[in-house]
Amino acid sequence: MAPHANRDDDIHIQILQQIVRTGQVSIPVEDNTVTPEPSPGINIEDQVRKNTTLCISQSEAPYFATAFGKTFDVGPYVVIIEPREVETRVLDGQPDSRVLRIVLARPLIYQFEKFRRTTPNTRSPDA
Repeated sequence: MAPHANRDDDIHIQILQQIVRTGQVSIPVEDNTVTPEPSPGINIEDQVRKNTTLCISQSEAPYFATAFGKTFDVGPYVVIIEPREVETRVLDGQPDSRVLRIVLARPLIYQFEKFRRTTPNTRSPDA
């Protein structure tokens, strides 16, 4: 097994422990790329410009839910994104689809319904 695999597994276990204890985890990243599914009548670029905080519901396990070759069921979750800057581009041959590259103002917050102790904490920009 590669040396980084053990280190990644250790980090993933620490993240999973925090999720079980608190129902959420903060992941520091500089930027994130998202390809949202187009919704009829919704212009994703307008939505991103209007909202200072984006909440994206997910059901597929995040990358850190896998440790030692096993993916743990963390259930559905929400990713809270506070963008500092957003770039959009159109996918080739798919004029209704967009790829968003988001430079983050704060770390990503993952909130897990299955482990949540209280209502979701959508931080205010003043926090």
